[in-house]
Amino acid sequence: MSIRIKLGTTIVLVTVPMPLIAPVVIPFLGLDAALTAAAIATTIATSEVLLLCAIPILGKQGFIAIKNKYFFWLKIPERLKTKWSRFFSRKNKIENKSRGKL
Repeated sequence: MSIRIKLGTTIVLVTVPMPLIAPVVIPFLGLDAALTAAAIATTIATSEVLLLCAIPILGKQGFIAIKNKYFFWLKIPERLKTKWSRFFSRKNKIENKSRGKL
């Protein structure tokens, strides 16, 4: 495993839970309401920026590797893929037929 995939994986696995954990943990620090809101907003914005930075670090192969390794449970079931692909292929056939392409 290359250093790019290790670094990208670390960035993704650290930044994905940050927006979920920050609103729970930061209020317990005892800050003013304005500082708490600013800290939560900064944490969420930082996590989004880090995720965007992880994309070029990983590259296409690294992103596919992470997706298959850690986010396998997000896959769409095959039966739903089939229904949607049939729907969209029919829609394209109708559009192409109306344009005279078929």
